[in-house]
Amino acid sequence: MLSIILIVIITVVTLVLVLAAGKPDQFRVQRSISIDAPAARVFASIDSFSSLEHLVPVGKNGSGHAANAQRRRQRQGRRL
Repeated sequence: MLSIILIVIITVVTLVLVLAAGKPDQFRVQRSISIDAPAARVFASIDSFSSLEHLVPVGKNGSGHAANAQRRRQRQGRRL
């Protein structure tokens, strides 16, 4: 009984390794979006890193890029 279980486990592991060897080494993920706005307006909103704060979803609870930028400005004496 133990030898049958061992043979099944070895067969499954071998099958997984053979299937994995046939997969490509690299994967590519691509996303696209349509923006219904003039190119100049879109470029103006993403032109500098400081203007990207409104796009960062984190930061309202004190973490992330937006919160760090806000703290940096406050240390420099500029308030939002």
